[in-house]
This record gives sequence, C-alpha cells and structure tokens, in this order.
Amino acid sequence: GGNVVTIQDETLSVVMGSTTVTVESDGAVSIEAAGDINLTADGDVNIEAGGNLSLQAQRNATLKAAVNATVEASAAAKLKGATTTIAGMSSFSAG
Repeated sequence: GGNVVTIQDETLSVVMGSTTVTVESDGAVSIEAAGDINLTADGDVNIEAGGNLSLQAQRNATLKAAVNATVEASAAAKLKGATTTIAGMSSFSAG
C-alpha cells in the first residue's frame, strides 16, 4: 500500500507503511512505529510532562551520561531490582 494522509474534524493522521503519526485537536500527539524511533539533537533534548512521565522497556533500559547523572525527587525516590549493584565511589547523606 501507499502512504495515506487523513484529515478529519478532530484528527490528522499520516500513515507510511508501518508508521503512523496522529495529531488530535486537543493537543494529543501519537507516534507508532514498527521499527526504531531516534531523537538526535546537536543541542539539548528536553522532555517535560505536566502530569506523570513513564518510560518502560520490554527488555533493557539504559541511561548513560558522559559526565554526571542526577536523579532527584521532591518526595520519595526508590531504586528497585531483583539485584542492585552500585559501582564506583559511594557517599550517602541525609540532605
């Protein structure tokens, strides 16, 4: 099949093969791909949610920083795993 652009009253949809991009008039945007999705920028990449942010992988998830990495919460922060390994120098403080 070919590529399809559909415009309805509340929705714009672009379908190219196994990839679909949908834009709703309420501001919702959906991207579905049978393959990879890559975001690359020469500058910063910022993701901000007015509500919750959820990242989930069916296999492995990796966060890697060339210099420093920070995880911070205003309330509770939890690290959970069947096994947990902390490598490198560790320091702990109450604040």
